[in-house]
Amino acid sequence: MGIDGSDIKHKRFKKDEDDKFSLWIREKYKNIFLVFSNFTESYKNILNLDKIIGYGAVFLLFLLFLTGFLFDNHDPPKQKPKPISKTPEELQFEYAHWPAMNTVLQNLKAPATADFPLGTIQTKRIGENRYFVVGLVDSQNSFGAMIRTKWVVIVDAISPCDDYTRYECWNIKEGPIFE
Repeated sequence: MGIDGSDIKHKRFKKDEDDKFSLWIREKYKNIFLVFSNFTESYKNILNLDKIIGYGAVFLLFLLFLTGFLFDNHDPPKQKPKPISKTPEELQFEYAHWPAMNTVLQNLKAPATADFPLGTIQTKRIGENRYFVVGLVDSQNSFGAMIRTKWVVIVDAISPCDDYTRYECWNIKEGPIFE
């Protein structure tokens, strides 16, 4: 007896019966099988399917390339937008923190260790060509410890100036004041 409680000999006999049945079918329809196998072999040779598949793949790749070329947008390259010219007041406001930061660096114990955290510097216009700049700086003190210090500087822009990124265009009015 088998594991499932059935007779193993019975299963073998069943398999042998299936084999006998398939042999009987093959013998009975032997002529049909021969005709069909001859038919398929002759058409394989006549049509040469390997070449057709190869040519079909090349044609399909060509068709994909052609459709990609036809439906691709052929827009002319876009011209770069012209830079918007800023007024001297806008340029002063934009660059007022540079001379203030430079003044702070000159008054630190270890300026090489200074780091101005991103987003901590604010500029406010307090008069014509005068700006109030406040921010934070991380630097080492005289004991070598990193500390964060708040600072304030008031700067005046020398007007007119062709380039407010140069320090010659600025006067330090007051500061830096460290808190």
